Amino acid sequence: MSRDVLNPGGGALRVQADPDLEYLYYDIFNVYVGAEEVVLELGNRHRSDPESAVVHQRVVLSPGTARKLANTLGKGLQAMEEKIRSALNEAGKYPAN
Repeated sequence: MSRDVLNPGGGALRVQADPDLEYLYYDIFNVYVGAEEVVLELGNRHRSDPESAVVHQRVVLSPGTARKLANTLGKGLQAMEEKIRSALNEAGKYPAN
């Protein structure tokens, strides 16, 4: 599977997804911001001990890429929230402002 994504250098960048790509769910994260990199640690809480967790992945980004990720996540979440709010308004289950 391939798709075009925004290329920081301009134009579209064709991205190929590995056929063996893993889909993983994480319910905890840590973020460390340094002068030259941003580190995301992703992991899961223990089901038997909710006060404990294990970090499974560490992702290192440049500050510029981290900023783009933050902006993209923000826009995506805002669009999702607007759709949900609209659907609830139509169903009469969300008070209008």
